[in-house]
Amino acid sequence: MRIDQGDGRASARGRDEYAAHADRLAAGSPWSRGFETLLGSLAIAGSQRPLRSILVTSAAPGEGKTVVAANLAIALARTGRRVLLVDADLHRPRLHRVFGCEPGPGFADLLFGRAEPATCTRRIEIPAPCEAPPAALAFTPSGTDPRASIASVEPGRLAKVLESFTAAYDAVLLDTPPVLALSDALLLAPHVDGVLLVVASGGREREAQRAKLRIEAAGGHIVGVVMNAVDDAEGPNGYHPHAGSYAVGTR
Repeated sequence: MRIDQGDGRASARGRDEYAAHADRLAAGSPWSRGFETLLGSLAIAGSQRPLRSILVTSAAPGEGKTVVAANLAIALARTGRRVLLVDADLHRPRLHRVFGCEPGPGFADLLFGRAEPATCTRRIEIPAPCEAPPAALAFTPSGTDPRASIASVEPGRLAKVLESFTAAYDAVLLDTPPVLALSDALLLAPHVDGVLLVVASGGREREAQRAKLRIEAAGGHIVGVVMNAVDDAEGPNGYHPHAGSYAVGTR
């Protein structure tokens, strides 16, 4: 794995975590096949309405949305498409750790006009399976202001930034805060082509239904639900990288 970024730093924990994800996807394991199934289901869901931008969220913390967003982006990039993964969780960003990056300028800085796109994007080279062509993923971290809030961004500015993403990339994925915790996903949902709702197995269906209703009321278009087997070994707010059981249903 190689990360091209402004400050050149990467955490050992993040490198190890990312390498573990990439190894599972390259191994033809159930983990890898699950994401192939997810890509196929999204292709069906987008057959009449192209899904250039997808928001990935969950009802509550600890359901694995960040792991799903990261590995779905990797799987998409391996198909040869130009993919941008955006950490739109300004309150509890985690994707920079998954890829071993320092936070740096990112989504919040773009939203508030404090940085240019070139300084907010990192290139992540993805290890390829044997005899497969190399792939790369563009990544925009959450940004440098932990107090930033999507609620304080002018709607026109928000739409303009998201439109610039889809103009430059074939597919854009946004990892957002859980729906029942903050309003950010609901503010972003009307500006993307589809919403992917991640639901942890184990009796969280009622929370998922509440989240679904809120997304639809906000003008979001739910294109699928990922049933994710989450291991709580990392604590109630941890997203365990070994979660590997996926089922997708389009809505």
